Amino acid sequence: MPNLFGNFVDDPRMQRQALMSKYNAARINLIAVVAFTAINMITLAFGAGSYFLISANLPYMLTFFGMYMCGMMPDKYYEGSEGMVFLNKSFFAVTLTFSILVLALLFLCWFFSRRGKVSWLKTALALFIIDSISMFIFGSAGMLVLDVAFHAWVIVVLVMGIKAHKQIMELKKSESPIEGDFTDITDEMSTDEEDSLEEMLLEEGESDATNLTASHEEEQEEKSEKNA
Repeated sequence: MPNLFGNFVDDPRMQRQALMSKYNAARINLIAVVAFTAINMITLAFGAGSYFLISANLPYMLTFFGMYMCGMMPDKYYEGSEGMVFLNKSFFAVTLTFSILVLALLFLCWFFSRRGKVSWLKTALALFIIDSISMFIFGSAGMLVLDVAFHAWVIVVLVMGIKAHKQIMELKKSESPIEGDFTDITDEMSTDEEDSLEEMLLEEGESDATNLTASHEEEQEEKSEKNA
């Protein structure tokens, strides 16, 4: 595997560390999306008007749509829409609930993708692809270019994280117990396998100790014969 300088790294541990960095980078980007989306939704609800680009589109636009249809947005958003009939505030409660559910699902994908549970990262990728599609439906023309660039970046990082996990699994299969991480190996063992491993190590230790004692006794006999 090439390192940052284009050279190939043969050490499996270094390869795994590099791949784990990619996997963790995907998770960091995912939680950043969740955090900034939540901030955007809160600032929208309070009329702050600020918007962070690092955000999922669907939860934000559902919140915006609910507020707009219920007449909760500033007057400038309704210019030229005189006579518009606003919906009951319960409609906003529904759209806000869906927004929170989408955001909560992305958060769960981040939370449960720890310790290499890559299926949750794949779920996050699928959700973010759907979010990217919704961006073309609900997104404004002024923000479209930047939103597309950001969504493309997140999708690429998630794909790289999923691919890195696959490569880590391939490395684990190719590594011998000596080359691999002892902790990872024992984590994958059953209790009986761990017990048999301990017995094997104890037997090897006792055998080494016996050989060492026998060798020491032979040396003492040779010295005694020389002195005699």
